[in-house]
Amino acid sequence: MLNLVGNAHPSIWRVVEWWQKEEATISSLRSGSGNAESVAVTQIVKTFECYDPLTGGEIAGIIFCVLLLLAVIGIIGFMVHRNWERVKEYLPSFRGRQPSGEFEPLQPPPERYRLNNESMKRPIVLSAIRDFLRKYHADDNRLFIGEYEDLKQLSPRHTTNSANLDENKPKNRYTNILPYDHSRVILAPMVDEEDSSDYINANYIPGYTYGKEFIASQGPLPGTANDFWRMIWEQSVSIIVMLTKCSENNMDKCEHYWPHAANEPKCYNDLMVNVTSVSNMGKYDIHIMDVCLGDEKRVVKHFHFLEWPDFSAKVETTTLIEFITTVRQHITPDIKGPTVTHCSAGVGRTGTFITVDYLMQYVEDHDLSSQVDIFDWVIQMRDHRTTMVQTWAQYAFIHDCLSEIVERKRKLQNPEENGEVCIDNLAYEPDDLYENTKLGPLQTEL
Repeated sequence: MLNLVGNAHPSIWRVVEWWQKEEATISSLRSGSGNAESVAVTQIVKTFECYDPLTGGEIAGIIFCVLLLLAVIGIIGFMVHRNWERVKEYLPSFRGRQPSGEFEPLQPPPERYRLNNESMKRPIVLSAIRDFLRKYHADDNRLFIGEYEDLKQLSPRHTTNSANLDENKPKNRYTNILPYDHSRVILAPMVDEEDSSDYINANYIPGYTYGKEFIASQGPLPGTANDFWRMIWEQSVSIIVMLTKCSENNMDKCEHYWPHAANEPKCYNDLMVNVTSVSNMGKYDIHIMDVCLGDEKRVVKHFHFLEWPDFSAKVETTTLIEFITTVRQHITPDIKGPTVTHCSAGVGRTGTFITVDYLMQYVEDHDLSSQVDIFDWVIQMRDHRTTMVQTWAQYAFIHDCLSEIVERKRKLQNPEENGEVCIDNLAYEPDDLYENTKLGPLQTEL
């Protein structure tokens, strides 16, 4: 006797490969009886026939659906893998906090972003700067625009994990200008405060002499003015360079983070700031301030440049060079801390200022037969803070400034040459737009 196990279903064909044979049936089969074996086989066949098989169309449909699903999964997996490989090309790994509370340095950028890559070298002979400008300003600045596009493609990229913490997002003036983790200024954590109390949107930037000669910072917000002064105190800052007005074209660019009048001190948490003198120099103001913490007092000089409106390069080369010369005269050997430089986002005008300052010192220390590489220098700054020198117009303006710096040195070397040096600014263009986290819509920034 054959007993098959299974349930018939009109739309599923199930083949049951297990059965039980009664002892008598097994004996009959073993006895060599052809009839018994024939009966057993006939019963199996009849039992199989009770299961309704799928039609050929149904089977083909199922196979097609399975193959389609596998194909979709394969395509998605390939795209995810490919995109992840692209991300890994330029995102160095972030290793988190060390016991000291600081971030471990990031791994070096991949080969195509390393600063010694030959594609990043665009040297200019100082004595040939005039010919260079004629060539690059031709055809509506076509070569400047092209070189700036190369600059954007080759700029290093690093993590911004601290800036993206929920508790730190309100401290960023613009959502797309965030400080890199490896070079950000880390404030001393406040007692009984969250870990986020060490955050400020600012990065160390190299200068001509030191690796941390500057701090590039965004313009303080109403809620970050106290943090700004904490940074000034903790970093032993003696010089602040401000390159924006507090409001431009009816848009907030920077909080008025110092007292409005002389001898009317104002407290920023535990720090008391008092303006002791104000000098209006026409195109910029100089504020001398006493900053006090308890019984300790320090002097901070605040240089507020007023001639750089809400456009990326609408300023005379002579005006900026003379302003930088004045600032440099106040950076004496006894000053220990970095110079804090900021505009609104802390990248456009700030990057331009630092670069021109670098060029002024470079030209002073080198013969006019020497070469200088502005392209490579901007890449180096961008290795520490994103978007330094934010538009091609600012990039071209820097070269215009270099031309005037070179001409000034040439005239010093050749006193018989007379006449004023004034290089026209041929690189005027409005700034890019930034996203303002406070006001919502996009706003123009320098």
